[in-house]
Amino acid sequence: MVQKLTTYHPQDLSDLNALMHELSATSCCSEALLKAALSDANVHVFVIRVDAAKSLNVHHIQLTSNPARIAANRLYQSLGFERYETNCYKMMLLGDCRSSRQ
Repeated sequence: MVQKLTTYHPQDLSDLNALMHELSATSCCSEALLKAALSDANVHVFVIRVDAAKSLNVHHIQLTSNPARIAANRLYQSLGFERYETNCYKMMLLGDCRSSRQ
């Protein structure tokens, strides 16, 4: 379930910081930044709470993540997601669809 974050716990800050760092080595989410974001009427922070999905009788949740995103993958596993090995292949049969529209 998607939830608007209006207050946070230390674990929320830690998780957001780890995920921001995964996007860019120079990105972070400090307590000051998170407090400023939550108090700014023009900023809306949304999170997905896995426990909320259980209350809605959701059968399962699937997600994908780049294996290089170590903190994100660690977070998913700590939440109970099971990692699967997959092979995904793509073959282009026709040219780029954008060029065929012109």
